[in-house]
Amino acid sequence: MKRLAIEFRDQKINMSLPEAGVLTAMVTVVDHGDRDTSSSDEVQLELGGLDSVDGQHPRWGKFDLVPGDTVRITVHDDRVSDPEKQRTGETEEERLESKRNYVRRVAAELGWKILED
Repeated sequence: MKRLAIEFRDQKINMSLPEAGVLTAMVTVVDHGDRDTSSSDEVQLELGGLDSVDGQHPRWGKFDLVPGDTVRITVHDDRVSDPEKQRTGETEEERLESKRNYVRRVAAELGWKILED
């Protein structure tokens, strides 16, 4: 896994995973246009990913950006990482229950009956 070094304003954040996974550095712009004058436009940088080993989603943070901000992303060939701020995801039992519910839903759509113990 590569490391992403994210720099903006006076911050530098290193993101990496110990094994297989996905890293994301996403800038989102929400422009309300002329339709919604009650709220201002939003520009945010979100740093996160997916740990493919345990299915968890590590998060390094979500940051508001303002006009003039510059975000620099550098790709490195090592696994140096700052600690994650948060990690979310389903437990193995929750993942199994989601799969069961999916099978039940598809079976119902196909008109099938499932016999459960």
